[in-house]
Amino acid sequence: MSGGASNQNRTKRLPKDYVPGYAAVLVRAEVKEELARFRARSGLLHESLVERCLVTAAFELLLGDPALHGRWLQQFKQAVNRDVEITIADAGVGAARVGP
Repeated sequence: MSGGASNQNRTKRLPKDYVPGYAAVLVRAEVKEELARFRARSGLLHESLVERCLVTAAFELLLGDPALHGRWLQQFKQAVNRDVEITIADAGVGAARVGP
């Protein structure tokens, strides 16, 4: 039974959508659809490579420009509210709001 644990580590399965150097980020379906429309309007290929590069570039632009951080946080509050509303609607509960 020697080497069993090390063999298991070497044969660890990766997710089918694994891409080296990337980590998954969830976005609402409506945002993903808008990204697809943007990609089409821009004449970019319809490939996951293009999509992940667009999203990476957007994050890098946003994170690298402190002048955008205030607007980002305002948008974040709206995103939280939409997320809560979606969750509540899915559960069949009344509406709620977060923050000002």
